[in-house]
Amino acid sequence: MVKIGILSLQGGFQAHIEKIEALGAKALRITSSEQLKDIDGLVIPGGESSVFLKLIGPKFKSRLKELDIPTLSTCAGIILLAKKVTNPSQKSLGLIDIEVQRNAYGRQLESFITKELLWTNTNKKTTFKGVFIRAPKILKTGDNVEVLITHNDNAVLVRDGKNLAATFHPELCKDSNEIHQMFFNTITKNK
Repeated sequence: MVKIGILSLQGGFQAHIEKIEALGAKALRITSSEQLKDIDGLVIPGGESSVFLKLIGPKFKSRLKELDIPTLSTCAGIILLAKKVTNPSQKSLGLIDIEVQRNAYGRQLESFITKELLWTNTNKKTTFKGVFIRAPKILKTGDNVEVLITHNDNAVLVRDGKNLAATFHPELCKDSNEIHQMFFNTITKNK
């Protein structure tokens, strides 16, 4: 059985657990670096990126950087993994070759749901719903980063090698599981 760790220190990890289990994988709550052994993939959920950095500590950060497994990061998770972070500048793990701006769409009151995300990874373009809560914006992507989904011409889901990174919350869309399915497919392809 595919085992997927969900970083569960704070933030919206429970909805990810439910999505992962709906795919038939075993979801494991990850709260320490020792638990990163023997997992096939890792989800880094939304929450507060600066709090994540404080909670994981140096040993955990080092272990996360060494992992060579597929990851799915959403909202604060994308900030944690980005190569460069602005608004304000903050340290990150630098695992995904992107530059992100924190809280780019505004404060909590400016959070929104849209049905206009444009999926561009197939020959036909389809739209589906996205939930943006104090969401970051991808300002720049590296040469090897593939843009998979856009909103108003902004990249909102990218792939950098085995890593998927979303500025929105696909785990909060009850009627869709496409992003988690794509992540699951990445894991099974690499096993």
